[in-house]
Amino acid sequence: VKMPEGPYIGQTKDSPAPTMRTISNTEQTINVLVPQKYIEENFDIDWRYFSITFYYAFGSGSSSASDQANSLGPAHRTAGYKRLVPAADFFPSMFGEMFDITDKTNFPSIQGSNHAGPAYMGPLKDDWTKVCPVEWTQEERDEKCISIQETIYGTKTLARLEAIKEALDPDYMFDCAGCIGNNRKKETETKDDETTSGMTDTKEEETTSGKIDTKEDE
Repeated sequence: VKMPEGPYIGQTKDSPAPTMRTISNTEQTINVLVPQKYIEENFDIDWRYFSITFYYAFGSGSSSASDQANSLGPAHRTAGYKRLVPAADFFPSMFGEMFDITDKTNFPSIQGSNHAGPAYMGPLKDDWTKVCPVEWTQEERDEKCISIQETIYGTKTLARLEAIKEALDPDYMFDCAGCIGNNRKKETETKDDETTSGMTDTKEEETTSGKIDTKEDE
């Protein structure tokens, strides 16, 4: 049965369903990496903030336990723990309280990739307090909403990772939903199109020129 609506409209569900089910739901949930600084400054409020499932995931040495050359986003470095929060609750209020969102050209790293569902997105690009509508097509969401990659790594780190990806794997041999560069138009496709177009145009011009020259000679 094909999906009748939502970002995956027209696509079919797995049958049978995967044996290992995800906790990701159709309604967006943010895997918020709550900053340690926020917890310390709002301890009493933080513990009463909604009856939402969370788990302890970080110790005091999380920011210095490695050389940072791993797959964790910047938010992991300063987080106290991770909490699952509905996007409709997080972006309108909690987002601005927990993270610095004054620079509208630099979306911060706010969540972990663990449990990030395939339909998850960041807020609207032109209004970070509004959730990306789940009823939009995936094309609309990609165009108008912050990508899942940007919510995990932040604007600056994501740009660096995308550049590394293009340099080391320009043909996208390694690719997956939600991975670095997966939501972008691959440069190799553009190059192939330009090359093919250029070759076709040249042949057509040569053929046309040849016919004209032949007729003129005759």
